[in-house]
Amino acid sequence: MAAPGRYKEVLEWLLHVNRGRQVKLGLQNMRDLQRALGTSYTDSGYSSFHVAGTNGKGSVCWKLAKTLETLGLKVGLFSSPHISSFRERISVNGDPISERDVEIIVPDIIDACEHHNIPATFFEITTLLSMKYFDQQHVDYAVYEVGLGGRLDSTNVIHPNVTVITSISLDHTNILGESIEEIAMEKAGIIKEGIPVVLGPNTPNHLLQSVATQRGAPYVMVENIVDAHVTDASQCQINKDYNLENIQIAKAAVDQEIEDVDWMNLVVLQALHSLPPCRFQRFKYSLMDEGMTKTNSLEDQRESKNCQGSIMEISALTPDYWRQFTPNDVEIVLDVAHNEDAFSKLMSKIQSVYKGRDAQSHQEAKASEVETRGKTRDVNVVVIMGLSSSKDVDSCLKHVKSIADTLYFVRADSDRAMSVPDLVKHAGHIDC
Repeated sequence: MAAPGRYKEVLEWLLHVNRGRQVKLGLQNMRDLQRALGTSYTDSGYSSFHVAGTNGKGSVCWKLAKTLETLGLKVGLFSSPHISSFRERISVNGDPISERDVEIIVPDIIDACEHHNIPATFFEITTLLSMKYFDQQHVDYAVYEVGLGGRLDSTNVIHPNVTVITSISLDHTNILGESIEEIAMEKAGIIKEGIPVVLGPNTPNHLLQSVATQRGAPYVMVENIVDAHVTDASQCQINKDYNLENIQIAKAAVDQEIEDVDWMNLVVLQALHSLPPCRFQRFKYSLMDEGMTKTNSLEDQRESKNCQGSIMEISALTPDYWRQFTPNDVEIVLDVAHNEDAFSKLMSKIQSVYKGRDAQSHQEAKASEVETRGKTRDVNVVVIMGLSSSKDVDSCLKHVKSIADTLYFVRADSDRAMSVPDLVKHAGHIDC
C-alpha cells in the first residue's frame, strides 16, 4: 500500500493501524523500526527526562517542559492521551507538531513497517514520530511521558538524563499486575544504570530504592508536602491534593540535571505551578446573560461572538471571586481522573471547595446577593462522566456517588469505552 500523503489520511491510517490485532508488549517493534529506519535515540542530539507513574506523570511532564523553557531551552514534550487533537501529543516549546510534519514523517515509518513486516502499534509509531521530530527540531531536551507501565513501554528505548516515578496505585491491573508491588516493578523498569531517579512520596519507596541501588542509580526521595513555594494559603488549600506534590517532584527532577536554578524567579515559579488542560480546570459559565445567546458547548461559547465574555477560565479561588456569580451562572470543572486514586482526590477536592469548609466564602458571598429572596442556595454538584471498560468502574463510581447530587453518563468515541447502560447498571449496585 502506498503511503498516504495528506494529514487526514495519515491520521486515519495511524488511528486504525493493526486494530483488532493482539498487542504484544515489549520493545522489539521499536528496536526493529529504529533499525529499519537507520536511526536510534542514541543518534539524537538532545537530552531527556523520562516520567512514569499511575497518576501525576502528565502534570509533572508539563511542569518540567514549561520550567525548562523558562531557562531558555528548546524543549520537546511527548504526552498522552490527547484531548481534542492528535498533534497535542508532540510539541516543542508549547507548539504542537504541524500537520505537514506528520504528513512527511509518518509515511516513512509506515513504509518501514510494511517493508520489514513490523506490526507496530499506534503508540509505537507515535513514539518514533516524536523522536524523529524532536531530532529534526534540534531540541535541547525532550520530556517523555510513559504510556503504560514503564518496563515494556515504547518510550523505554530512550536513555534519559533523569528518570521520575510520580506515584503508584492500582490501575491497568490486567496488564501490570494486581498488587502495588507488581505495578511498582513494571514502572521501575525505566530506572537505568547510573541515571538519577526521582521518587514521589506516594510510591513503595523501599522497593524502588532497592531497584535503584541494584542498578547504581542515585535516587532522590520527595517527601510529603512541606513547602513548595506556595505563599497564598487559599491556593495551597485548593491545590493540596493535585498540584503541590507534582511541583516538588518536577523541581527535584530539574535540580538533578541543571544547577543553580533560581526558584524564586517569578517566571520560573509560574511555570512550575502551571497545569496542563483538564486538571481541575474551572470555568464560569453564564447560562443566559442579557444580550447573549445560550450555546451548546464550551467550544461554541469560545467561537460565538454573540456570547463573548460569557465564559471565563478561573485561575484562583478568592472570596471576591464567588461574588461574581449570579443565579444564572454555573461553574464547570474539567478533569481527566481515570482511576480510583484520581477519583478519590478529585472528589475530595470538590468536597473541600464546594461543600466543605472552603466553600464557606462562597455561601457567605452568595448570602448577601440573595438575602432579599430570604435564603441562600447550596452548591449543586452535577457530574457528567464516562469510563473505559478496563477500569475498576465500581471503585471510581463509589467516590463519585458520595459527592454528586446528580450524575449523568456518556460514552466516549472509543472502542474501550463502557456503554451508558452498563455504567448505569454499575452505579445502581453502589450504596453510599
